[in-house]
Amino acid sequence: MKKKYLAAVILILVIAFAFIGCGGKDSGSDSAKESESSGNSEISESPEPTKELTPTVTPTPTVTPSPTPTPIPPVVHDGHEKKRELNCIKDKGMALEIRDAGEDRMLVSLFTREMCYDENGVEAGTKVRYCMVDTKNDEVTAEAISESAAETFIGLRENGEFIVYDGVFRRILVYSKELKIVKELPLDTNENIIYDSKKDVLYTIIEANLVCIDMEGNEKVLLEKTVETDIMGSSYDGERLIFSDPGFYSYTDKEYSLYDATSGKVDGVFNKELLENFECDRYLVGLSDTEENGGLISVYDYEKKEEGPIYKYESRLYKGCETDSEIAVLYRQWFDSKNDLIKEFLLVRPEDGSYEKLEDFSSFDVVAAEDAKTEHLYFVITTYPAGKPVNAFYEYCPECFDYSEKLEKTEVQVEDHTELKCGDYLSEIRKKADELEKEYGVEILIGDEIKSWKINDYYELISTEDMYEWDKDVEMLGYEYTLEILEKALKRYPKGFFDMFKDYRNVGGMRFVLVGDLKNNAGSFVAGGVSSDVGCWRNIVFDIDAPTESTPHHEIWHSVEAQIRLRDPEAFSDEKWDALNPKGFKYCNNFDKYLVDSMKYDEYILMRSFGETPGYFIEAYSTVNGQEDRATLIEPVMTDNIFLYTEGAYPSSKDYVESFPALVAKLKYMEEQYERWFGEKYW
Repeated sequence: MKKKYLAAVILILVIAFAFIGCGGKDSGSDSAKESESSGNSEISESPEPTKELTPTVTPTPTVTPSPTPTPIPPVVHDGHEKKRELNCIKDKGMALEIRDAGEDRMLVSLFTREMCYDENGVEAGTKVRYCMVDTKNDEVTAEAISESAAETFIGLRENGEFIVYDGVFRRILVYSKELKIVKELPLDTNENIIYDSKKDVLYTIIEANLVCIDMEGNEKVLLEKTVETDIMGSSYDGERLIFSDPGFYSYTDKEYSLYDATSGKVDGVFNKELLENFECDRYLVGLSDTEENGGLISVYDYEKKEEGPIYKYESRLYKGCETDSEIAVLYRQWFDSKNDLIKEFLLVRPEDGSYEKLEDFSSFDVVAAEDAKTEHLYFVITTYPAGKPVNAFYEYCPECFDYSEKLEKTEVQVEDHTELKCGDYLSEIRKKADELEKEYGVEILIGDEIKSWKINDYYELISTEDMYEWDKDVEMLGYEYTLEILEKALKRYPKGFFDMFKDYRNVGGMRFVLVGDLKNNAGSFVAGGVSSDVGCWRNIVFDIDAPTESTPHHEIWHSVEAQIRLRDPEAFSDEKWDALNPKGFKYCNNFDKYLVDSMKYDEYILMRSFGETPGYFIEAYSTVNGQEDRATLIEPVMTDNIFLYTEGAYPSSKDYVESFPALVAKLKYMEEQYERWFGEKYW
């Protein structure tokens, strides 16, 4: 997905912003002035000297009456200031996070030195102090110490309670306005959690499904197969969720989708090179922080489904927050000549690109309210005089600024991705591949088609059109042989089996990539087939002069296991799997050395001991790691007579394998994990 969690860094304030507020001036505390003593003093206005007037007598002139002009009313912001400093949390420790708590209240979390322990008694970090701040009266109305080191703010309920997720004990906690825990719900997830305050429900990804959870803990699945999908954020009303989905062409490629929680429909939105987790009440705010594009900002109006103009800034933009006044708060950071980290904050109106620069905060720890639904913005800057953290807490009024500067309009530099076609002489091979694609719901790439995609990092993939440039007959024979093996393998799987690799959008899935050679750039190991996951594709690569009948089944299992792990990362834990191996056995974990290393385990390997064995492993390659052990075990189960010496003794190689209790136990474990997610086993 792919998340917003607590972040803390150490920061010294070096520049104070001097200005005249709308109705008042900045009035900093003594400690704040000391931390700002870098030579910049506050500028104050002196009144004009009063002139002493001598009374005179002047004849009253005859004046022709004229219409009295209508006075222009001054802009008034309810008497609040452009910038105001609050002192209530000055000495309460380093600030970590600020959250809107409604009704002129802000919730501030601060660092403590009190250690937290998990359920096993292991240190899990330090707890935080919560302070409920009355911003109108500049006072702390309630305090509490968290029970965990990983409590993340989720949302504010309409009754003033606020919700956090405890990542240590995996639960939802509800705090009252008085900072007392009033509700606890178990929730085991590593994904982002989004709160809809109007419906009073939570949204998150559990076991690769989008789930809605009410505040009684009842769960409802809304979308299935959200494979590698992250919930990036939501609109303020919680009605729209922004998804980040795996893209098509590379490891970093992303597709962004908008889910309407009312209709249950998903729409693709926004330029995938631009979107970065910023949302406002009416529109989605996009931001790019890529090196290629620099700092880009735009909006997507999800009522009109229209993308606004794109603006750029001179540097990468790192983060943002927003208010209900449709103003995004962005900042960039860099190191100055003194090697101090500088953070520059901008208030930006994304629809027209106008902005106002606030001030530069130097050397660490500036936190800003990222979800303020008020018209104001809040920043806490922590400095460290004499090693003790001291906070300067500021409130800004975005409407008091002129927004006289303009960001420059630009266009996103989108990579031109043109899918290449194979040579005309491969038309008959392409026709056969098309037939298999239609029959089994997979995709097959041949010839120069492989050059259009990011497929594998460890191997350089050589197109057959380059490999067999001077011997087309050999190339054709290789394709015919490989497609014959592939078709035979695909027939072994249940109808619709390969649909499980597509995501909730029915995008991506299983793709077979047929190449002339796999050149290992990271070692000497030579492979006839490899599997890799890129974007929304499960890629299986075959060298057309190397695959055996078992190769497709080996690589397909790797993809099956990857799908299972998406739903349960602990499904094939080392601890559980190792318990099925002989005592004292250790996997080699080295593709180049496994042949030699495996010799000490010959007695356990079927193809080394020829049946005189307890039978824990199929072949030497099984001893590389747990993943390869399982993938080699599936080969003889899915391919008849892989062990020629078993002919006549057993009906099939599957029956031969199942004559060994240790291998049966491993197959049983694999079967259990598969059936949990996909139903009856396919072998």
